[in-house]
Amino acid sequence: MKDLTIREIVKMLQEEGHQVEFYERQDGGILIRSIDGNHFSGASGNQLARTMVGASLSESRSSQLTRITKARELSDKELNKLLKQVQKQWAKTFGTKKEREKKGKASPGSITSKKVRKIAEEQGKTKAEEYLKEHLKYSQGYAYEDNVRWLIQEIDRTHRMVRKVSGSDELAIISTYVENNIDEFREEWIKHSYEVLYEIQKEHKARLLTPSSLKEYCRRLKSIINMG
Repeated sequence: MKDLTIREIVKMLQEEGHQVEFYERQDGGILIRSIDGNHFSGASGNQLARTMVGASLSESRSSQLTRITKARELSDKELNKLLKQVQKQWAKTFGTKKEREKKGKASPGSITSKKVRKIAEEQGKTKAEEYLKEHLKYSQGYAYEDNVRWLIQEIDRTHRMVRKVSGSDELAIISTYVENNIDEFREEWIKHSYEVLYEIQKEHKARLLTPSSLKEYCRRLKSIINMG
């Protein structure tokens, strides 16, 4: 087995439409700073990226990732119709391919027939449809499910961190709400939710967090995610 390099993983994520920011290390490697606006420290971003693309691939499959083939329409009419719908919405939301290329890392990659065909061939038509529908939702402003689940984990982690502060169970309620509404969670909510969670953690580490301030943070979180 041959592990994918982080550079290859970053390229794959960008091709799938994810926004990935990273910086070069002195040893020639790279560390991912953020994925779709979610920021990481140390190697946690690299670890999440590996999880998102699915660990390691065989040498033969790895070589397939770099093989250049001419783009062509999918043979499946239903998939091809869905692909064109996603591409149209993608361009409407993020700009044309040329416009996105000018923005560089600040813009998501393209949704290609090559990628969809590969998923259909290796994992089946259902998986290819799921891939397209997920990207269609993203282009409509909804967050990727994996990103919402990582946010839920961060809410739960923050809850455990401040569990001795009165009112901390409100975070558990918020976590459950996000889980129950995962399909309707907006992409724009993720970044702002993390900002509030990091403020809670920072204040807690400085031993300044009070029941009153935690209550206000939870109110802000609820406001961000439209939790009534």
